[in-house]
Amino acid sequence: MLLPINRSIEQLLIYLLLVAVLLYTLNQVRRPTKWVGRFFLWIMNMSHSSVTDWGLKHVEIEEHFTILDVGCGGGRTIEKLAALARRGMVLKLVTAVETQYYWPDLVKDMQEILRVLKPGGTLIVIAESYKKRAYDRRQRPVMKPLRSTNLGVNEHRELFSTAGFTDIQIFEERTKGWICGIGKKPV
Repeated sequence: MLLPINRSIEQLLIYLLLVAVLLYTLNQVRRPTKWVGRFFLWIMNMSHSSVTDWGLKHVEIEEHFTILDVGCGGGRTIEKLAALARRGMVLKLVTAVETQYYWPDLVKDMQEILRVLKPGGTLIVIAESYKKRAYDRRQRPVMKPLRSTNLGVNEHRELFSTAGFTDIQIFEERTKGWICGIGKKPV
């Protein structure tokens, strides 16, 4: 004979199940795998396309550049870049689209990118999530559980500088809440 489940235990089990699903979903956003991850990658490709196009307009991409995309999501950025740099030879450009706020140690991670770049090479960081942007209040509750780093414009500039980049430029598209940071490896 089965004993009836106490109502509070039933509610607790439902709550724990919802928490487990939420944690799994958040992890899939950070590090997509399996079919759930593929679904998120598809969404990322769709939602990041416009901000990526806007950000890439701030750098010159030549046909002979070799490009490294850090945290390439669903691969749409790589497809766009491969069409522009068909005969790549040296690592001249590193891109990071909608990913830097998940890096465990921003300064060290950017220093590693600086290390692999050729002298005069460029890092471009493109995002639609940054502190004090037009939509910050609405997005903050979503980004906080993802353990994302939320930097403002001046903090982005300082991050590039602290990591060792020069010729730093920060662009904003305030009406859409987009930011693009660019830095060069010293020659």
